[in-house]
Amino acid sequence: MKGYLHIGMPKTATTSIQNTLYSHRDHLLAKGRILYPALDANLTTPLCSMFLENPQKHVTNRLISKEDLPGIISGYFAALESDLKRSGFDTIVFSAEGLANLRAPEISRLKDWLYGFCHDWTILFWARHPVGWTTSNIQQILKSGLPLESIPVCHNLPNYKGRLTHWIKLFGKETIQLSNFDEIITQPGGAVAHFARQIGLDAHITDLLVREQQHENMSMSHECAELLSALNRLRPMIVDNKLGLQRTGRELELFMQIPGRKFELSPAARAEIRELSRSDVAWLNETFGVSYYPDLFDEPYAPGPESETGSQRWQQNSIEALALIFSNLINSNFALQRAHAAEAAVREKRFTDAVKLYSEAARVNPHNATYRKRAEALRRNHGLVDIN
Repeated sequence: MKGYLHIGMPKTATTSIQNTLYSHRDHLLAKGRILYPALDANLTTPLCSMFLENPQKHVTNRLISKEDLPGIISGYFAALESDLKRSGFDTIVFSAEGLANLRAPEISRLKDWLYGFCHDWTILFWARHPVGWTTSNIQQILKSGLPLESIPVCHNLPNYKGRLTHWIKLFGKETIQLSNFDEIITQPGGAVAHFARQIGLDAHITDLLVREQQHENMSMSHECAELLSALNRLRPMIVDNKLGLQRTGRELELFMQIPGRKFELSPAARAEIRELSRSDVAWLNETFGVSYYPDLFDEPYAPGPESETGSQRWQQNSIEALALIFSNLINSNFALQRAHAAEAAVREKRFTDAVKLYSEAARVNPHNATYRKRAEALRRNHGLVDIN
């Protein structure tokens, strides 16, 4: 039995790889005797929840109550172990880029669990140029609800030494297969083809995956980033582990449709990334005997001027006004949908559901007093407790 554990890093085409393999998992099992679990394409949330010391801190668990989370985690264990106990496969493939963030005790617990099913594991780790990685990672944090000014460069570096040291200690350096994302994406078939070869797929299956790969293109324009950042600042997305007032959680989907120039960090920020990452990349190169990102060691290095498009920025008050206008339109539509659903619930005498729907409409559109008054009237007329 052979196992491959893909621990990322994030922002190295992991979603495209995961979705492609997941959608072809039946073919992988039948033709390649490879098990790709049915639980989810990306096992980050299940595996991190299963082995983190405090799973409540995992980003996707923030909106789940402490009472409900243990049962959900038990379900993760049951689903994965059910797959692992089946027959008909010789190779296990887990992909969960969030595992690169685990600490030593958490990795140790994960290792003990993995070795209960297989004793021959290869850890797949993909590195990326620090400037490209940090730029992409900051976009991801922005999508999660923080404004750009609250995302310092120095706290969002690749940190190869910090991520890999515990994996080396617990699994052994010989088990870690390092790849350079920036080289991979220039090769025929790109990330999916490289990953397929890493897990031992033959040319026929690899070609199939490349032809039918599911591209994940979540690139963000600079204009989109500035608008979303302004909205996150003016109307926080998460407050007390709940969606904030006047936020639907749907803003990103619509904001991502805004075209414009490619998102980039300032020249000063890019210079800071290069300076702060130099010793980390030197450690990576020395530890694994590679020579990644030699440009980081070029001296002297000075940041170039702001690009011409970078100088043509909107005024801050214009950005904030547009962000709120878009938000209000989204909220009005969302609240109206909830109100229509609430009216249908009333006709069906599902009064508790109706109160919840009207309350949700009032949360995202508090300027329309009708929603709040209707929820209050239903509570009063039907003896319902306040659910807020």
